[in-house]
Amino acid sequence: MVRPPLATSQLEDVNQLREAGSPSKERLTVQWLSQSIAEIRSELAELQSSFGGGSKDAQFRNQLLEDLSTLRNEFGTAKLELESLRSRQEKTEVLVRELQEEAVQSADDIRRSLNMRHEKLLHFTAWQEASQETGTGMNIIEVTDDHFQRVLPAYHRGPAVTPTIAGRAFARSLSFRME
Repeated sequence: MVRPPLATSQLEDVNQLREAGSPSKERLTVQWLSQSIAEIRSELAELQSSFGGGSKDAQFRNQLLEDLSTLRNEFGTAKLELESLRSRQEKTEVLVRELQEEAVQSADDIRRSLNMRHEKLLHFTAWQEASQETGTGMNIIEVTDDHFQRVLPAYHRGPAVTPTIAGRAFARSLSFRME
């Protein structure tokens, strides 16, 4: 350790001690040593405080590094969770699209089915009107628990016509058989 230069008052004290041979020489020597010890103690206290400050800085730096490491780990975890959520969202979007397509297809199927039933009802109504105009009459077959009611013209040799719900209701409303 480098010793700091002596103050002017200390140099004067040292010079007086060298020159004088007086009894106060011992008193000055003791006084000088006391001052030197006090200065050394103050310098030592400064060194300890600066070392303690360095220790605090090191602790602070270590804490910052730990916090940074924790943040990096949490960020990595958050990235993985985000990627997982994106994947689930994509799968959900695909499923929603498929369900929408199925709903559109079902709606189209229902529309086609209703159109076909409507056409059958129109066909049955036209056939019924034609048979009444020609006077050919109808044979009504009684409905049993396990059969549907079928209305057939007496002279019809083609495939049987299956009436729709409206046609069945009309056939039920007839209380007599026409021949």
